[in-house]
Amino acid sequence: MELSRLLMATPSPASGPGPEAGNAPANAPDARRTPGVLSENSWIARKILKKRKTVPNTESTARDHLANERTFLAWLRTGLAAVGLGVLFARVGTNEGVNRRNTLIASLCFIGAGTIIVLFALARYVVVAYWLSPNRFLIAKGGLILLTIVFAGS
Repeated sequence: MELSRLLMATPSPASGPGPEAGNAPANAPDARRTPGVLSENSWIARKILKKRKTVPNTESTARDHLANERTFLAWLRTGLAAVGLGVLFARVGTNEGVNRRNTLIASLCFIGAGTIIVLFALARYVVVAYWLSPNRFLIAKGGLILLTIVFAGS
């Protein structure tokens, strides 16, 4: 089965050109559409969407929430990169002629730092999303100061 049919409603192959080609009025219902897994009326969409909180998109609401999500993903990438570097150090520590104690300490530090970054990113994302909902914003000070002290000391 085609991926596009699974993910969204797609025109059936035998239907020919749709209303976008100018064959039907713009407000006419398109009866030739076949429901996909993520169409509005599919069971999976109803299960997912009924538990979602929606807010009106006034002023910069959507832009703020999307910026929060992008920031979370950037923190997540940074944390995963640190964990990956820790795993790399652990693999290097298994080679002969390498100081295993130092590479083990470095790998544990990077894995721990990456884990802290990922947990901080999740906590920050949730807090900012909570405060953006009533059109307020909580400025982060404590978490960033703590992360700076931890990583500057290591």
